[in-house]
Amino acid sequence: MSFKNGCKSLTIQFITKKLLNSQFYTLEEPANAMYVDVSEPPQVFVENIRTALGI
Repeated sequence: MSFKNGCKSLTIQFITKKLLNSQFYTLEEPANAMYVDVSEPPQVFVENIRTALGI
């Protein structure tokens, strides 16, 4: 399920759709983020994370 589809199924009481969209689009990627391909089976991406972290 995508973020957009997930939001459609939520009842948002304190924020308008327009405000939520503006907040989402102003997010910046962190410079030190780890990118994980979650299309792989969970055991594969968990192992990739562990390897990247050296654990």
